Amino acid sequence: MDIQQTQVRNKLPARREPYWRHIRPGFSLGFRKSPNGGTWVARWRDLDTKRQHYHPLGNITDTTYEQAAAEADKWVAQAQRGIVKVETVKAALAAYVENRKTVKGGYTAKDAENYFKALVTGDDAPEWGRRFGSVRLDRLQRLHVERFRDGLIANDARAKGTANRIMKRLRAALNYAYKNSMAPSDSPWRSVEMFPDADGRRDLYLTIEQRRLILAHCKPDLTDFLTAILYTAARPGDLAKATVGDFNAKEKTLRLVTNKGRHGTPRPYHADLTDDAAALIQRHARLRLKTLPLLVNEFDRPWQKKHWSAKLRAAVAAANAEGAKLPEGIVAYTFRHIAITDWLRGGMNVGDVAKQAGTSIQEINKHYYQPGDSRSIRAAIAVV
Repeated sequence: MDIQQTQVRNKLPARREPYWRHIRPGFSLGFRKSPNGGTWVARWRDLDTKRQHYHPLGNITDTTYEQAAAEADKWVAQAQRGIVKVETVKAALAAYVENRKTVKGGYTAKDAENYFKALVTGDDAPEWGRRFGSVRLDRLQRLHVERFRDGLIANDARAKGTANRIMKRLRAALNYAYKNSMAPSDSPWRSVEMFPDADGRRDLYLTIEQRRLILAHCKPDLTDFLTAILYTAARPGDLAKATVGDFNAKEKTLRLVTNKGRHGTPRPYHADLTDDAAALIQRHARLRLKTLPLLVNEFDRPWQKKHWSAKLRAAVAAANAEGAKLPEGIVAYTFRHIAITDWLRGGMNVGDVAKQAGTSIQEINKHYYQPGDSRSIRAAIAVV
């Protein structure tokens, strides 16, 4: 049928079954007439399986016959290579998470899922992230990926190192989609570069005066949370998971569990506490049962990253509004870096620093240690 002609389409009665125009063996372009217009649809028959597949091409008011035919031809070429159902970036991320659950285990999958949910797939994800997730993989362009990468720091004030880690997870998910015939090409993301000089030595450091300015603009719950990080060099997430029972008042230690490291296997470590640190922890521990979270927010709920991030950004903004001139990129993790840097500068043995911070000597040397620093003398550090 000559559905490419407007006058022919106008005379057709509305019906659910499309009017088909044969293009070549196994491939037809259809027009589904409706009372208010109509839509284009492509049909392809897999000669091996004898199954017929369909693909929507848009409505007649937005898409000409020539545009629909070009889109249909592109889809058929992909279908013949095994990409029958065109998926979105969001669907690709979900497929990757499911694969990680099977291949790598729960933690690796959860780690990726948390990032994707916060930035792309979740209801609370920013609009720019959800918009990226809605892009079809066959229409994904390098520009889409670059905008997402830049949005990680422009819209969320993340450190470039964190943005690079998120991009590595995104690339892994999109590569999985490409290898499993969900995407026609990997070129849109393969050539997108990471932020340079973002994953080496930790350079962001706050003086004691700057720390005090920030803490002075924090609510008491965040002040205690950040101060506890300064005392212990704990990762914010590890500290948020600590329970009252993890605190040993007699030994003045705090048991923390990290998933960082090889295979993401949960690994406990103990942070030694100074008298001031122990007093801070004890003040919170005596308020709750041993099985409950040690540190909670102002609503008596366990800390979550989105909560402490928003509150810290507000505190930094308030301090800068009063002329503080604090550097950009301050996050809760910054306080862990400060603690480690202070200990090393004070002469604390690098092995003790690694043990206290729940990391390895190699990681300390890679990111913090500078040749010439003393490794043998402990020093009392004023953190706040």
